[in-house]
Amino acid sequence: MSGNTLPFSITDLAIDYCPADPDKPTFVFVHGNTQNSSCGEGLIKFFAERDHSTLCYDLPGHGRSAPAPDHYHFNDLIQLNAELLAHYSLQSPILGGHSLGGMIQAAAVANDLVQARSLILCGSLDQNPLDAMQVFNREQAQSMALYLDDYMNSGSVLYKRQKYYDYFANRHLDDAFLEIINRRYNQPHASNNNLSTLTGFTVREKLCQKEIPILVIHGEDETVIPKPLVEIMSEHYKTMQIEWLTGGGHNAFFQQAEQTEAILKKHYERLT
Repeated sequence: MSGNTLPFSITDLAIDYCPADPDKPTFVFVHGNTQNSSCGEGLIKFFAERDHSTLCYDLPGHGRSAPAPDHYHFNDLIQLNAELLAHYSLQSPILGGHSLGGMIQAAAVANDLVQARSLILCGSLDQNPLDAMQVFNREQAQSMALYLDDYMNSGSVLYKRQKYYDYFANRHLDDAFLEIINRRYNQPHASNNNLSTLTGFTVREKLCQKEIPILVIHGEDETVIPKPLVEIMSEHYKTMQIEWLTGGGHNAFFQQAEQTEAILKKHYERLT
């Protein structure tokens, strides 16, 4: 981690905790960069309807949480998540996350910050996608780096104010428009910190050793984390199963809510 003192605390977060059957594992969701917890509504509702307690929150500088500090590291988000899990004293939770949120959750398991029952990765990876692409295809990695630079640089221009935008209610919108919404309503320097400090992140070796059930829900036409990177990742895990969302991009898990629900039903027993 980056140090003993975090630049933020769980009191800075907008947290939604809904207790239910204490004998069932709690489902915890962390959203991705420049979005908020509303994108996880479909997953949260699925487990809530089965009497699981649910927990989600908005990252610093996102949604309803307090503005993010000027400087922090991605590792600080990992530690912040760990403090939240410890605060609620969760016993063998089901951890889920989208994109950056999935990486935070994967780190929670890999670094022994929580003893999780299972892990759900939506449009996510167990390492920095740009680092992974450098190994797989250098030319494509250069294109990805240019895209990320543009995404971060244009954030300051597009930003209007921090706002809790309901992604699930507007799941009919395509990824190109959602990217504009992302930068319009979430703090640009928070996005820049999250992405620029992700270099070198990987939990693959440690996470493989945990051998907990891992479900990957991924858009088949992903461009942020392309399909080949997920296929390479899966080769390292005995307990990982992938479900592809046909025609889906980076936000497919909530855009194709009915298909995602069917996937969760299919894997429910294994996850719980």
